[in-house]
Amino acid sequence: GGSTTSRTLMLIDVTYSMNSLIEKTKSCIGTFFDRCQKVLDAENIASGFALQIAGYSNYNVDVERIVEASTWEAKPHNLAQFLGQLKTRGGWGEEAIECGLMHALAEHKSCPIDQIILIGDASANSLSDMAHKRKGGHHGGERYWSSARPSWAPSGIAQKEAVQVLNDIQQVKPVPVHCYHMHDRAVESFEKMAAVTGGGSAQRLDVNSASGAQVLTDAVCKQILSSLGGQALADAYERMKPSFSR
Repeated sequence: GGSTTSRTLMLIDVTYSMNSLIEKTKSCIGTFFDRCQKVLDAENIASGFALQIAGYSNYNVDVERIVEASTWEAKPHNLAQFLGQLKTRGGWGEEAIECGLMHALAEHKSCPIDQIILIGDASANSLSDMAHKRKGGHHGGERYWSSARPSWAPSGIAQKEAVQVLNDIQQVKPVPVHCYHMHDRAVESFEKMAAVTGGGSAQRLDVNSASGAQVLTDAVCKQILSSLGGQALADAYERMKPSFSR
C-alpha cells in the first residue's frame, strides 16, 4: 500500500464514572500500537497511523476541563503520559458529547481526521439539557459559557446537539464515527450519532468486565486497521490474534 497516515480521534467520556475506561486505555495504549504495527508488517503495508485522545465532561466543570486533548501521536509514549494525568471530572446525566465533537470539528478543519471512536456510558445532551446545565452548572452561569473561547470553539461554544455537530463535521469531509456504549441508557443516542455518518457503527463495549481490556484493545485495533485497509485488515487482526498473546 501507499505510505498514507490514518488519523484516529478517540473521544472518551471522562466523567466520574469513567475511571476504569481511563485506566484500561492507559494500560492498553502500547498494545494498540504494537498489534496494529504487527498486522501492517505482516500484510506488507507501509501506511502509518496517528492517534489523538480527547476526554469530554459536562457543564459543571471549567471550560479548560470540559474537553481535554492529547497531541497527535504515532507512538504510545506521550499518550500514556497524557492518560496518566487525565483525571475524571464532572458529569451530570447526559454528557457534553457536543463539546467533544466541536473539538473533533476544529481538528478536522485543520487536518482531516479519518475516523472518530467514541466511548461513553451516557447519552449526549439535548438542547434543553444544555440550556439548563450551562445556566446552573458553573458559578459563572450562561454568561461564562457564552463568553468562553476555547481553542476548539474559537467563535464560541454553540448550543448545538451532538448530531448537529456531526453534520458540520461531515460538511467539511465525511468521517465515520464508531460509537461504543458502555451502558444501556446510551444506546439510542449512540446509534443516532453513528447513523449520521456514512460507515458509522454503534455497539456495546463492556469495558468493566474481566475481559474489558481485551475487548477495548480488539475494538480500537480493528477500527484503526479498517481505516487503513478495510475489512481485510480487520480480518487479518482476527487471524493473528492467537499469536499476540504469546
